[in-house]
Amino acid sequence: MPKYEVSAEIVLRTYITPHGYFVLDSDVEDFEDESSWGEETIVQDGGSISFVFETDAEDVGDAAAMLLQDNLMFQGDDFEWEFESITITDVEEVEVPMTRGRAVEILRAYLVRPSEANAEDLRKAIEFLLAFMAARPHLTTPPVNQEVA
Repeated sequence: MPKYEVSAEIVLRTYITPHGYFVLDSDVEDFEDESSWGEETIVQDGGSISFVFETDAEDVGDAAAMLLQDNLMFQGDDFEWEFESITITDVEEVEVPMTRGRAVEILRAYLVRPSEANAEDLRKAIEFLLAFMAARPHLTTPPVNQEVA
């Protein structure tokens, strides 16, 4: 399954209403606190994240957005922050380097379920293994039978 690196910009929102009362630490008479506070909306931009995930979805941007919508949380100070917006800014396929182990894994998966094989991955795995064997002829050449005197 292909891997993708995703970058996103995030804007947070919270609502603040002062909860409390005034105290005058002095010797006065008839002190009254008649304060009435309204709610204030605070919006903060500047959130920036990136991550790598695997998907075989046709629309990788939508898959990344759903992943964030279902799983992203903001943890921090004492305020409860909501997401004002989450914007996917970049999606790039990550080229996973071919290794002998990965090539063998791809070939084994093909042998078990040929219909589910990714043709491009299979081609790269075969090319890698052929190049690997060509560079090491001693691994592919059968030993010469020697007569014992």
